[in-house]
Amino acid sequence: MFLFLRLLLAHFIADFPLQTGRVYVLKAAGGLGKWAHTLIIFFVSALFVHPYWAYSDMWIYLIGSTLVHHLSDWVKVKLNRSGSPRYFLLRYVGDQIVHIATAAFVFLTPLGRLRLQWPSGGLCGGLWATWYDSDFWMLYGSLLVVATYFSTYFIEAFKKSYTPERFYPDIPEIYKYYGILERACLFHLAFIGGVWWAITPIVILPRFVLARLWPDPFASKLRCTSLLETILSLVLGILPGIALRCWF
Repeated sequence: MFLFLRLLLAHFIADFPLQTGRVYVLKAAGGLGKWAHTLIIFFVSALFVHPYWAYSDMWIYLIGSTLVHHLSDWVKVKLNRSGSPRYFLLRYVGDQIVHIATAAFVFLTPLGRLRLQWPSGGLCGGLWATWYDSDFWMLYGSLLVVATYFSTYFIEAFKKSYTPERFYPDIPEIYKYYGILERACLFHLAFIGGVWWAITPIVILPRFVLARLWPDPFASKLRCTSLLETILSLVLGILPGIALRCWF
């Protein structure tokens, strides 16, 4: 579990926060764009397994898993271009399952049984080493990305597949980052629990205020106050926080 959690967080960081809008556009365009994203995946994964660099099996695994990631992205992009929009969400979720399964493959190798802490005197150290050696912070980071970035694209994929009239690719960036912030707050409220649940209505209130501030045509097109999108944001922000609280 130790190595898997580090590979999982590396994947989520490289595939979401580090896959900026420009990287995504380049990847969708094909060629060098896909390889640029693939290299980001490789280097971030390599950083998170620094204590295992002395093992040749680790490098074989990293190269193999990175190529699988590249192939999975290639298939998803190709199907998104030629396939039915109805299955956009299915392709998005399926692609992530492949990536997580690739990280889980390490359980089938001898590396999966090794628990190597970050060398205190090596690359970085101190606070980073303490953070790296904690399973809690690894899982916290992964579930936080799930609640924020993963959920943002999940909602957009859901709308594109099942409510295309609510899907608008040219919405302002502020809308995406507001959703990320909203679900980050919900994630932490769910993790803390107790009386903090009472703050939940305050957290989702700004989406109704912001919807009135946007000028046309976005105010009418975004429909960010729709019951469906509000429920999706609540559920996808809260569930990872509950999962983290139950785990620990």
